[in-house]
Amino acid sequence: MTNIICLLYVGWVTNYIASVYVRGQEPAPDKKLEEDKGDTLKIIERLDHLENVIKQHIQEEDVVLNRLAEVVMGIPAAEAQCQKQTGLQAVGAVQDRPPTQRPLIPLPTGSVGLRAVMESSVEARIQAVENTRIHTVDDIIEASLIKLGVRALFTQEESHSLALSIPEYAQEKIEGEWKDIFPGVNNSSSNKSAIARYSSTRILLLCANSCDVDVMNIISEAPAKPEEAEAEPFTDSSLFAHWGQELSPEGRRVALKQFQYYGYNAYLSDRLPLDRPLPDLRPSGCRNLSFPDSLPEVSIVFIFVNEALSVLLRSIHSAIERTPPHLLKEIILVDDYSSNAFVDSRPESRKPNDAYEYHQQTQLMSCQAFALSESVGEKAIKVPLNYLSSSVFGPDFRDTLLEELKEKLTEYVDKVNGQKPGFIKVVRHSKQEGLIRSRVSGWRAATAPVVALFDAHVEFNVGWAEPVLTRIKENRKRIISPSFDNIKYDNFEIEEYPLAAQGFDWELWCRYLNPPKAWWKLENSTAPIRSPALIGCFIVDRQYFQEIGLLDEGMEVYGGENVELGIRVWQCGGSVEVLPCSRIAHIERAHKPYTEDLTAHVRRNALRVAEVWMDEFKSHVYMAWNIPQEDSGIDIGDITARKALRKQLQCKTFRWYLVSVYPEMRMYSDIIAYGVLQNSLKTDLCLDQGPETENVPIVYICHGMTPQNVYYTSSQQIHVGILSPTVDDDDNRCLVDVNSRPRLIECSYAKAKRMKLHWQFSQGGPIQNRKSKRCLELQENNEAEFGFQLVLQRCSGQHWSITNVLRSLAS
Repeated sequence: MTNIICLLYVGWVTNYIASVYVRGQEPAPDKKLEEDKGDTLKIIERLDHLENVIKQHIQEEDVVLNRLAEVVMGIPAAEAQCQKQTGLQAVGAVQDRPPTQRPLIPLPTGSVGLRAVMESSVEARIQAVENTRIHTVDDIIEASLIKLGVRALFTQEESHSLALSIPEYAQEKIEGEWKDIFPGVNNSSSNKSAIARYSSTRILLLCANSCDVDVMNIISEAPAKPEEAEAEPFTDSSLFAHWGQELSPEGRRVALKQFQYYGYNAYLSDRLPLDRPLPDLRPSGCRNLSFPDSLPEVSIVFIFVNEALSVLLRSIHSAIERTPPHLLKEIILVDDYSSNAFVDSRPESRKPNDAYEYHQQTQLMSCQAFALSESVGEKAIKVPLNYLSSSVFGPDFRDTLLEELKEKLTEYVDKVNGQKPGFIKVVRHSKQEGLIRSRVSGWRAATAPVVALFDAHVEFNVGWAEPVLTRIKENRKRIISPSFDNIKYDNFEIEEYPLAAQGFDWELWCRYLNPPKAWWKLENSTAPIRSPALIGCFIVDRQYFQEIGLLDEGMEVYGGENVELGIRVWQCGGSVEVLPCSRIAHIERAHKPYTEDLTAHVRRNALRVAEVWMDEFKSHVYMAWNIPQEDSGIDIGDITARKALRKQLQCKTFRWYLVSVYPEMRMYSDIIAYGVLQNSLKTDLCLDQGPETENVPIVYICHGMTPQNVYYTSSQQIHVGILSPTVDDDDNRCLVDVNSRPRLIECSYAKAKRMKLHWQFSQGGPIQNRKSKRCLELQENNEAEFGFQLVLQRCSGQHWSITNVLRSLAS
């Protein structure tokens, strides 16, 4: 349990596409094409109808592409109509060319060209148009695509392969994080392309990247055999390990795409009732507890960005259903600028490389197209690649994020407020502020004496509120966390988690901890658990939260604020508790589809905490992150106000906190040097812990991350790898001479067995074992990955240097 890295509340930044309501696919009527009409005439009639819809659509809404879905064009009349609608010129004559040789209508100037080859007959394409209309699209969607000048080509009965030219930065993700985006991907390092197969009833997606991203050409290759297209390897995804085997290939494709957005099964969530029952997982003694009749009211705040609407609504619904009405004053929804990355009708506000930046943030490739219309004008549409490909997989994707989290959510709020005016408040940010400032926004909007700050992907269990409000009523300087259970990301079953406190490691990532020994001695499973820190979701007296300094709004986006709050509350006279009788189920995602890599934010915020609150122990944070304490190059912002707050509140020292509140935390005051170790023979290689499952150190290209962290102690031990955070975790691993071979052994074990774990080392000198007198050196080896291996041998004069020296290394 103690090794679980606890990132319970980071999953809030996702891209939501799916509809909240369960929709059954409407049966297709038995339509037949009229035999007495020519192909061109039939298509022209359809397009004339679409043109009327376009005009009406433009008059009603000055927007572009609320939704994207399928449309088939590609015969001469369609090309002519596209030219008429967009003002674009087709290349060459089209009427007299066979289908496989007809050129495409180009996209507007400035976008990347698209190429495709039609393989199907005119009759098959016409039937495909009809099938498409029946199954998945309405006229407005088709009209929107016509306005874009974008066409999709596919056959009725055969499937195609898409050849995607993948940018270099995406190659390493194809077999990893992006496996679920591209089912059946076959990566080829020689041509840097990937092949993904899609069924015949779906379009071949045509889009283009921005100018600063490597070109993505989407080409229609030779049709695959139908039986090959059926064998799509969806079983590769963890989503289907315990769920979804009964789904059709179409349903699984839809579920897989939604899963890639959120890291949880939004497809299933959309089909579960909002008021589903939860198992009562409280300790049995909780049912016998009594609480005061007079308790303070609570405001529940949910923070979200592009959350799946069904998940958000279930959070709201469970809060209403399982909180006594006389205690729940209001619900506040803080929308931290949902869907801002998808649609922006102000192209002048976008920089040329926005699509690339958006890829960097979402870790997805993004596409850009331009819409031309005399009435609408040019508007840039930003859509992630997997959104486009998802949007053509059936009716579950017919509503966009903008509609779901604004229009549909507003409808829900209005309905609830119609029964109880002002009960639900919605706070919408005009730009993305991040989780930390979003929580402060929610607190500012709250009016109840107590404020509960939660993620928007939770479900409340029975009786959660009374224990919390009782403890706060008894002492307003208590900040309370419920006990968390897990909502499994794949099948949404509830998994009971053991009771735990909440702490952190020296990088200030939050984590679960065993309850302290004093709690176990009580032999009372209903008793509050002392907790050094907070996971993120917590309940606090509204006024006390202000007095203690809210959250540090000088932090960026996410990370470290929960740890900082716990440290600050304890050092400044308050306390933090986890209540076993208050249980909340929370979705822990399979992967983290954040707007960007959070590591830089967490690191910056951690250093900010260290400088304000951790006194001489701030060195531990710098060491854990492998950052020099002087001239780190990281701007942590102005901390003057936070230091003044600490002085004003007359807070205790961090040493007091470690001794009195978090005695489980290991201290490393004996470390005198840290960083990466480099040898003079090959300075681009660093000492590395090697594969975690082995105990053999290696040399590897220097990258400075955790596997290459080295710590040299005043007792002449060399620790390699992560600094063990608590006494309940596995011990640090020490470099040991084992029968003339370098090995990594747990330090406590090596010490108990009197192994050779002490090394003489001075900066720029050899590393020599005190007992064996052998030196750690590099030896050429053609079979080794980088041509060198680590050996212990008679000293030959090789020298080592370490990045950061705190005190003299003189032997």
